[in-house]
Amino acid sequence: MQQLLAKAKTAPIKMFCPLHGPVWRTNLGYYLDKHDKWSRYIPEENGVMIVYASMYGNTESAAQALAAQLCEKGVTNVRVYDVSKTHVSYLVAEAFKYSHIVLASVTYNLNIYPVMEDFLHHLKVLNLSKRVFGIIENGSWAIKSGSLMEQYIDENLKDCKILNARMTINSSANRSNASELDALSDAIVKSVAIEGRVFEQRVLDDAAFAEEEARKAALKKMSAKERMALMRAKAQTGKGRITGQWRSALCKAHMI
Repeated sequence: MQQLLAKAKTAPIKMFCPLHGPVWRTNLGYYLDKHDKWSRYIPEENGVMIVYASMYGNTESAAQALAAQLCEKGVTNVRVYDVSKTHVSYLVAEAFKYSHIVLASVTYNLNIYPVMEDFLHHLKVLNLSKRVFGIIENGSWAIKSGSLMEQYIDENLKDCKILNARMTINSSANRSNASELDALSDAIVKSVAIEGRVFEQRVLDDAAFAEEEARKAALKKMSAKERMALMRAKAQTGKGRITGQWRSALCKAHMI
């Protein structure tokens, strides 16, 4: 996919025809960029997706409390989803979109709540990777969902990090959980800040790559005479003198 996209960046594409979905005729660079990120499993945005599986509303309350605390601490690119009510296709799309994912699940018969387990299965078969995960677990006795979700991520999702801060709820959150909620939100805020710097560098790297590819494509289209003119222009540049003729050659090759 990456080799194909590298060629696509310099090809005169008029239409984008996926095997599934609509045919695109405008703004093609936007869709090529999306496919570039998806094929490298790079998040589209530096933000937080909170997915919760709740039976009686207590796990939902904890998920909403975390979202509110993150916003208060400056992380405002946050989305919250009920895995029981949101179709898994939307959840998967959001998982590919955001850099951080918080899984909040009640324990069900000593296992992960079925709809949350189904969501994780879809992430596995689609090879989601390079994400940072946070965990919120809940249960009345033998709380197991957090450990099981962490194990599932370790065994099935490549290059993923799980934050050490975990929130454990015994049926419903209370004041004793305040420190755990605070620790989890702090860990996410710190991680989002780190990822933000990575995103900035990635934008610069992608821009440099695109510029280099454009230069290579321009050189391939030049005649032997034009390439000779370019070599002379570069020599003149080294001497600190660029006449109109040489400037034209350099511009054509995307070198100035």
